[in-house]
Amino acid sequence: MLKAGGHTVIIFPCGNKGSFLDRMMNLIEDAWRPTADGQKVLAFEMSDGHVRRMTSQETIGVFKHQGVDIVSEYYSGHLFGTLDWLCGGTGPASINKVFAGKPKGAWAKLRLNRTRRAMLATHTLIQKQSLDVAKKRNPFRQSAVHALRWLAGLVDRLLVQLSAKELKQLLAEPVAPERSFGHSHPAKPAL
Repeated sequence: MLKAGGHTVIIFPCGNKGSFLDRMMNLIEDAWRPTADGQKVLAFEMSDGHVRRMTSQETIGVFKHQGVDIVSEYYSGHLFGTLDWLCGGTGPASINKVFAGKPKGAWAKLRLNRTRRAMLATHTLIQKQSLDVAKKRNPFRQSAVHALRWLAGLVDRLLVQLSAKELKQLLAEPVAPERSFGHSHPAKPAL
């Protein structure tokens, strides 16, 4: 559908090894599920309508097979972007859904539960930014509300800043896509 000389931007969930979700899903039995067309998708995403989660190399291969030249590739959200998305953007239902599978042993269960609880606590804290400071309270509670709102805002800004810094760093450092936790890998320009 792309005209000769045209450009397109494709954005979809990353299936690269080493990303936050890849690390967590490696602790869960049957986390990767096959789709009808033989691809793979994370079990918690199947109800969301994701068709697949491809690695960078698989994606590049699909485009090259169709004769499309890759001008540039960018990867983000491998750690802080995912944490910002889950803790600041989605909420408890999505966080719990990510960690709902059966752990691969006691250590995996401990790690998954600890990470899930930390993310739920972070989400809960971020939501405290909306506390009503105009509401009448005793002076001690009023001070506590101001402090909690300040801390919630700080945590929210920190996640957003770390996510932005991660993206900036990934865009600046060319690395082989399959070997890195987070990366950017500019491809050869189209001829």
